[in-house]
Amino acid sequence: MPLSSASSLDKELGMLFYASTVEGIGGRIKWRLEDFVVEELAAPGRLLDPPLGGGYTLFLVEKKGIDTFTAARRLAKALKVPLNDVSYAGLKDANAVAVQRFSIKGMIPLSLETTPLTGLKILKVQPFHKPLAKKDLYGNRFTVTVRAIPLNPGEALSKVRMVIYQLMKRKGFLNYYGYQRFGTKRPNTHIVGRYIVKGDFEAAVNEYLFHAYPEEGIIVRRARTAGDLRESLRLMPKGMVYERRMLNYLIHHPNDYVGALRVLPKALLRLIVEAYQAYLFNKTLSYRVRAMRDYHLPMEGDYVVTEDRSFKVKDTSMVEKFSSMVEEGSACVAIPLPSYELRLQPPLPPFLEKVLKEEKVSLEDFKVEEFPYASLLSRPRKIVCKPEGFTIIEVDKDELNPPLTKLTLRFILERGTYATSLLRDILKPIDPSSSGF
Repeated sequence: MPLSSASSLDKELGMLFYASTVEGIGGRIKWRLEDFVVEELAAPGRLLDPPLGGGYTLFLVEKKGIDTFTAARRLAKALKVPLNDVSYAGLKDANAVAVQRFSIKGMIPLSLETTPLTGLKILKVQPFHKPLAKKDLYGNRFTVTVRAIPLNPGEALSKVRMVIYQLMKRKGFLNYYGYQRFGTKRPNTHIVGRYIVKGDFEAAVNEYLFHAYPEEGIIVRRARTAGDLRESLRLMPKGMVYERRMLNYLIHHPNDYVGALRVLPKALLRLIVEAYQAYLFNKTLSYRVRAMRDYHLPMEGDYVVTEDRSFKVKDTSMVEKFSSMVEEGSACVAIPLPSYELRLQPPLPPFLEKVLKEEKVSLEDFKVEEFPYASLLSRPRKIVCKPEGFTIIEVDKDELNPPLTKLTLRFILERGTYATSLLRDILKPIDPSSSGF
């Protein structure tokens, strides 16, 4: 039987299990921003050096303590270009030091390397030939320090090694969408997404604007619960850009909830709907783990992905073929993200149909007429993922929390995979928020 999570937040987000059965080491990540460092790794051959010139500028940026949307907005403002002209290959956590690339339409002066920007440092500027896209990113290298571990260094080291050993036997950790996909202070992005998918735009706006969570600051909570649009706008901090835009729109256009959602950047609204897809994936994966001892092996109706293709397992001969490929590491079982187009590929994979029925949502619901850019495509997502180059760099006494222990890890994950999903298997936090997640 798989080890169940004791975290209430995990259960809310559909992450019911761990891939390892070893007791967690505890401790906390992100004690300081410098304790969580992310570096983008370009896909082979996608970002040439020296680069191809032609119509775009590529920025290598180090950001601290801000999310990717905020970084893009600050770049656009500093360069006096439309936000839609700024592209990036992946989203990075706000509570971290992250080195990532942005492309901007147009030839930007190379002297901008010295431009001061709050929370951003421009490391390199060079000509480029196209806007960045997800396929330009291979993955990310993480260097993570876990602090305040209530074990001595030898015990912490031994447990981490045991966890990694078990994960490798299981072909990797459970490839859940991580906490930041939903929010830890406000774990409701997927809830807003569900309301949008179901066409209840008033409920979506109310959840986005007015549902206050205990982890938020007191001023923000007061703004959300003021009970009056103008008072909410007056109280809402200037940094809450999107909330303020929506409130201002509703003041001038009462009850126009579709219009209020349209003031959000298209990429952000799409991300909100994708968060609901992510929740459905997590829940489907958890049901699979609960029902199948060898959940990493394929069964009829499953999808399987190789390095460059995906297949649907239609009969027992394909089960045998792909089981061998999974065991040797050349294929992986995947769950397709629910979408409107998935209805053209019946029957639905095992466990996904059950989840959709429980949620009272259909594939047709994912075609959102009011927001066509949020009508998402389906793509299979691996159910497990192996970290590459996993290394324990240091284990020692924690100088910030004596006499506790610190542990520094380094590993590479393919794009779209969350470091926090690996780290939760190592720490097994009861309260992810207070553990830095």
